[in-house]
Amino acid sequence: MKIIHKHNVPQDYAKQKIENNFTDLISNLPNGIKIKKIERWWNDYELDFSFKVYKGFFSLPISGKIIVEKEAVVFDIELPALISEDMIREVIAENLKDLF
Repeated sequence: MKIIHKHNVPQDYAKQKIENNFTDLISNLPNGIKIKKIERWWNDYELDFSFKVYKGFFSLPISGKIIVEKEAVVFDIELPALISEDMIREVIAENLKDLF
């Protein structure tokens, strides 16, 4: 799943906003879904990440990448089939909108 969100701030500032607010970007998932074991690492303007989502007794690994471009943030995430892409897209898109 790919989300592209345009911004009008300097690229370094956008990168810093992503770094400072990464947990908030992936949080607030509905239906009692919890996120744990977050890992992330930067390579220039690309943030690779992974975490696990938990609901009840189930856990699923998730990984992806955020690319901070000069005029946009590209959020690319691999979702397991059991997770609704529409639900995740809505939450992340709204969180990006709030951030920029």
